[in-house]
Parts: sequence; structure tokens; C-alpha cells
Amino acid sequence: SQSAFLTIGILTAVAAASAATTATIIYLKRHQRRQRERNDYEKKTSFASAYESLIGLTPLTPLPTLSKLLHPASIYVKLESLNPGGTPKDRAVLSMILDAERRGRLPRGGGGVVVEGTSGSTGISLAHLCQCRGHECVLFLPDDQASEKRIMLE
Repeated sequence: SQSAFLTIGILTAVAAASAATTATIIYLKRHQRRQRERNDYEKKTSFASAYESLIGLTPLTPLPTLSKLLHPASIYVKLESLNPGGTPKDRAVLSMILDAERRGRLPRGGGGVVVEGTSGSTGISLAHLCQCRGHECVLFLPDDQASEKRIMLE
């Protein structure tokens, strides 16, 4: 019973370490792809280029208490709320806009229109990134949307 408990603990730690390794490999491959996409950008204003280049470069912070519980695995959290738009949606929205430009659904270099029904951080990210990439952004907000958020999006 004690050895069974120890065996389960070891298997859990090995599985956690394996999952962490797999997640790291996936992250690095996506990061490399994103870097290649960023290198293919057309010339933009220096602000837009700087703004976009900061997306995803958020700190990876260790969680020591959880890491101790799952020893030998080290657990980290990515602080996506530290993206330039202040929202974890910046990375997803940039990816969607780049994909739409790559597929021809939005013109490269700006001039497109993005329409979104939103009540939160996706709209904030869209507003910032559409401006950076030269696209118009039309957001539809619910009637009960907080006035502070409405003002921010205007």
C-alpha cells in the first residue's frame, strides 16, 4: 500500500515532467513559426511594429509551492495579462489577423474592416491591433457594457 502510493506518486511526477517537456516543445515550435511570420511583415510604423513585437514576450513565472507538491516537475505560469494591450487575448487576436491577411480575407498592409461583437478583452485587443495593422475595427457592445470599457474602446 505504501509502495503503491509511492509508485503512483512517481508515475504522476514522470507524467507531469513529460507533459511539461511536450508543452515546451510545442511552445518553442509555435514561437519559431510566429517569429518567421513577424519577419515577413510588411514595413509598418515603428510604433505598430514595436507594439506587435511585444506580444507574447511576457514573463514565465515559477510557482514554487505547486512545484514542491509535484516534485520533480517545475510548474510555471505565463503572465499573458502583461501583453501590451493588458489582456491575454493579444496573442490570439494577432494570430487571427495574421491568418486572415495570409488567406487574403484582410488585405496585407491595412485597409480591411474587422467587425466583432464583444464585451471584453477580445475587443480591446482587436481595437489595438487593427489600428497597428491599418484596418478599421467595428465593435458591437452589449447595452449593459460598463461605461469605462465603452470609453476605452472608443
